[in-house]
Amino acid sequence: MPDLSFRKNNTPRIHTHSILVV
Repeated sequence: MPDLSFRKNNTPRIHTHSILVV
């Protein structure tokens, strides 16, 4: 689950991308 990895980064930009993936 890459989603968790992105969340660990704590990056707002990545967070936005995560929402799109979800």
